[in-house]
Amino acid sequence: MYDLPAEREVKPITSTMDINELMENAKHNKRMFVDYLKSCLNYNWVAGEYNSKVPDGKKVPLINFDQTGVSDLSDVDMNKLDEIPVLTLGVRFTEQKGVDIVTKALIDLYNNWEKEFPGKELPIVVIGGEDKEGPYRELARNAKNVLGEKGKRLLYMDGFTPNPAFYAGSDFTLRPSHFEPDGDKWESLYRGTPMIMTRVGGHVDSIQDGFNGFLSKRTVSEICTELGIDKIKWNNGQYDPRYLNAMSADFYEAIKRGLNAFYDKEQYKQLVDNAIHGEQSWVQRDENGKIKECPLVSHMRDLGFDLNHPSLAHMFSDSLKK
Repeated sequence: MYDLPAEREVKPITSTMDINELMENAKHNKRMFVDYLKSCLNYNWVAGEYNSKVPDGKKVPLINFDQTGVSDLSDVDMNKLDEIPVLTLGVRFTEQKGVDIVTKALIDLYNNWEKEFPGKELPIVVIGGEDKEGPYRELARNAKNVLGEKGKRLLYMDGFTPNPAFYAGSDFTLRPSHFEPDGDKWESLYRGTPMIMTRVGGHVDSIQDGFNGFLSKRTVSEICTELGIDKIKWNNGQYDPRYLNAMSADFYEAIKRGLNAFYDKEQYKQLVDNAIHGEQSWVQRDENGKIKECPLVSHMRDLGFDLNHPSLAHMFSDSLKK
């Protein structure tokens, strides 16, 4: 009666595929991802009700979705999933990764949704990561408490997140970092998933705004110059609220531009094509310019990708069923 949700079969996505095959596989993977999320939330609801009525020795395990606030995908019509954006952020919950930036931006997005995107269904946003500096986990939880029912499709996963599953099942991945030498962008682009990122560090080395993703408008230096501040932190180590508000506002605008592209299907298709078929390190071409088999990318294998025939089903079961 309380069996954990079953694994889902997903389809491979590689840069050797043409864009039409790639889009079909991505559509399938998104469906599997959202269907699995729905199953997990339903399981947790049933199991939670059961656990509230039995002693500790008889309780059943919950899947690692935090129970803070309202989390509900029951009204998601799987037949209309093409019109529902799925955004994911899977990172370590540390100061660097900008959880404070993205949570404020997402609160604004959900609160202003009807004004910004009238008649459109609320997006599904999944935030998850491994906490290293406690306060950033609390920020993600607090975002749901602030939003209440409006944030029911903002899901927060407590603990390790299955990054390959996030990339394959997303329309966009988010990287709202304060600073970043590289930014984990290759894993997403390798799966043809465009990114929405802050304009910092290594993000600008491979993401071209409007081409294979979206960047926030201003750099940290530009924000500081406009605000007339000489540093982004106060002496107590806290970010200057003026800086943080500006970063969040810029990231909010970048998310909106990404969503507008999502609703323009031809524009979004071109973004995906550019993300995976652009001149990236894994794209090798023959003498005629045709894409040939991708080289081995050891870092991808370290993350759990099978570059020849990737399957994420085991990622779902191994990392969510804890």
